Amino acid sequence: MSIRRYILLRRLYFEVGIMICADPYTKDIAYNLFEKGAEILNAPSSWGPGLHGPEGEWEQRSLETGLPVIVCNRTGEDKIVRFWDAESMIIKKG
Repeated sequence: MSIRRYILLRRLYFEVGIMICADPYTKDIAYNLFEKGAEILNAPSSWGPGLHGPEGEWEQRSLETGLPVIVCNRTGEDKIVRFWDAESMIIKKG
C-alpha cells in the first residue's frame, strides 16, 4: 500500500496546492488539493520537450478544478536531456 501526502501551503493571501513530478497525469491529486482548499495549483517540473513532454495535462487539471496552474519547468541541460525548450507557464481555466 502506498502512502500519498498532499502538500497544501497556507499563505497570508491564498492557499497553494503543490503537484510533484507526475502528479498532474491524472485528476485525483489536483482534485484532492482543490477539495482541501487550494486556490492555486503549483507544478514544479522537470519535463523535457518532445516525446516525453507534457501533452495537455496541466491545462486539463486547470479545467477540471477551475484553479490556475503555475508551472515552473526545469531549464538547462544534462548529459541526456536538453531542457532549454521546456515550457513554463501560467494556466487559467485550461
